[in-house]
Amino acid sequence: MVLRHSFVLLLLPLSLIGCQENKPSAAPTKEASTTPPAPLASSVPLRPRLFFVLERGNTNRKEIALTFDDGPHPEFTPMLLDRLKHLKVHATFFMVGEMVKEAPQLAKRIVEEGHEAGNHSFSHPNLKTVSSEEIAKEIEQGSEQIRKACGIDPLFFRPPGGNYNEVVMQVLIQAGTPLALWTYNPKDFARPPADQIERGILQNAQNGMIVLLHSSIIQTYEILPDLVANLRTQGYTFVTLIEMAQHSPELADRIAHAKQLN
Repeated sequence: MVLRHSFVLLLLPLSLIGCQENKPSAAPTKEASTTPPAPLASSVPLRPRLFFVLERGNTNRKEIALTFDDGPHPEFTPMLLDRLKHLKVHATFFMVGEMVKEAPQLAKRIVEEGHEAGNHSFSHPNLKTVSSEEIAKEIEQGSEQIRKACGIDPLFFRPPGGNYNEVVMQVLIQAGTPLALWTYNPKDFARPPADQIERGILQNAQNGMIVLLHSSIIQTYEILPDLVANLRTQGYTFVTLIEMAQHSPELADRIAHAKQLN
């Protein structure tokens, strides 16, 4: 498997910018920088405008972030949580709003057990094929379901299928929502043999690596004990994405300020 490009932790202006697909670039406009985002109905305070792109953590720290997309799944997520608890590993779960709505107690359990909740949209569409209004609605409603179920405001957004373009980026920047990508994708969604998934992760292990996994893949569930043991033998520790961002000098102060306002 090929790794994504080297450490990228972009601090961008908190205003509307243009970008090329998969490669954001700054081009602020006055109108977007002076127009606050529309508030969402919630008793949970929202974070201030805080935008950056996270594809890799601090390369000077032996940390790895395991991230699980597409849950909470009523059958597989409890198994996954039990296993992670036994292994003493905290991960980041990118949850789909519709699934959170169907299983709010399961989403709440994810947070209560020390994992991080991330927004993976409300209905899991390809965001490259819908309007900016629909993109904003997907992000807004996904976060709203997580707030209702878990009592927290998710920091990161990961687009379904990793599909994003200039329009998606513009919406995220206007909302001040950080974009969470990944360093390595073993493509477990294709359900390859378990040893193939594990081998790919171990061969590509490196400081600050973010691994893209999925909540309902039995092969991924099966490899976790051996994978975690092997990575710990190599000296790696496991962190959530917000912990990874906090350990990056460029972001630590901004993240701390955002948390104080929650």
